[in-house]
Amino acid sequence: MREGIIIDCIAMHTKRDVARLGTMWYKSFFRQQPLGQSTVTVLLLFLFYLNPPLLRLTSGKPLWLDLQPVDIKSRWRHSWKSAQVVNSHLVCDPTIRQPGFDLPWQQWFLLNRFRTEHGHCGACRRKWRLTDTDLRPCGETQTMSHIVESCPLTKLNGGLSRLHSADEDAVSWLTSYSS
Repeated sequence: MREGIIIDCIAMHTKRDVARLGTMWYKSFFRQQPLGQSTVTVLLLFLFYLNPPLLRLTSGKPLWLDLQPVDIKSRWRHSWKSAQVVNSHLVCDPTIRQPGFDLPWQQWFLLNRFRTEHGHCGACRRKWRLTDTDLRPCGETQTMSHIVESCPLTKLNGGLSRLHSADEDAVSWLTSYSS
């Protein structure tokens, strides 16, 4: 062994021998050696040999103990029906892709803002303190549902249900609204 470099590491004794000799023999052996980098390295290797570290932390709840099959889709449907979500009536089955999923990102983003009623409208901007008024040019409070359902300037025939279907007319309305 060169100073600070381990060329070859061979265990001096088996665990059985160490148990028989006791750790005092090793302690006395290392007390007689000059304390250099190689001695410390060998000591650390010896300690790891006696008590090897765990390869990973033990789990309090191992996955393999709970091997009951779980139907994720039915759990998701149940959670969806029991949750209080705005416009949850639009989504019959949350496990399938919703209409308009294949739209370009900007249209999909805007469509979901109307579905969730959280977008850049007068009511939200006033709530976020970005503006002082929440009125539309039509004179009513601007909400996402008002823009789609009741505003005489931007109303979509069929309202939010039609917009959710993402048919050609709804997509063209989204495109014209965003521009």
